[in-house]
Amino acid sequence: MTSLSLEHIQAPRYAALARPTLGYVFLISCGLTGDLVLQQLLNRLSGVCIRGENDGLLTQLVEGWSAEAQSRQARLAALLPDQAKTLGQELHASDALGRELAESFAASVLAPPEGTRLCGFREIRYLAPDLDLESHIAFLQAFFPQARFVFCLRDPEKTARTGWWANHRPEDLVPKLAAAQARFADCARRRPDRSILIDYDAYRAEAAALRPLHDLLGLPFDAAELGAWLADHAPEDL
Repeated sequence: MTSLSLEHIQAPRYAALARPTLGYVFLISCGLTGDLVLQQLLNRLSGVCIRGENDGLLTQLVEGWSAEAQSRQARLAALLPDQAKTLGQELHASDALGRELAESFAASVLAPPEGTRLCGFREIRYLAPDLDLESHIAFLQAFFPQARFVFCLRDPEKTARTGWWANHRPEDLVPKLAAAQARFADCARRRPDRSILIDYDAYRAEAAALRPLHDLLGLPFDAAELGAWLADHAPEDL
């Protein structure tokens, strides 16, 4: 599935989706893997607006869109091959719903301010093994212009000892974190031109590890300035 480009967005109907001139980026994490540090790192730049967690709201919208799309697929399967006009109408309606949901979310939740070059969100609710992460990412890719994905990684054993995760049994939690990060890696492999895996310990130790992120997003990179910022904002224990 290809991403919409800015010229395909009809303003003002899709004004919120079209507003960020560099498109969208989404920080995908399980929590306490450096996602908040990356959000703060990006938001310090002029014209960048990365919102915080949305409590899985977009996931619920995607689930509704996916259910509707599956219903349409069932109807399409029942159509005869010579019903091309009806087939096209069904597909167009499914895409139209996705665009409307994406625009509503962009306008009401992300609300990119005037002058925003890059917009997106940080979300951590991806640990559930039954969550259809691929459909979630595919929706973002299809309906948010220039969508790119930053999958935040960290050693699962370190993560399990951090913050609220320390209240969970590590023997139960560590395999779940590892499995979630494996799903992240799989999603990234499916779209290498618009995804990146970022390990917290790697860029905390060496700012140069963040150069690929800046290249992906079309942002300037200054290793010395970034290293100084990380020294003040990237704690060992999060």
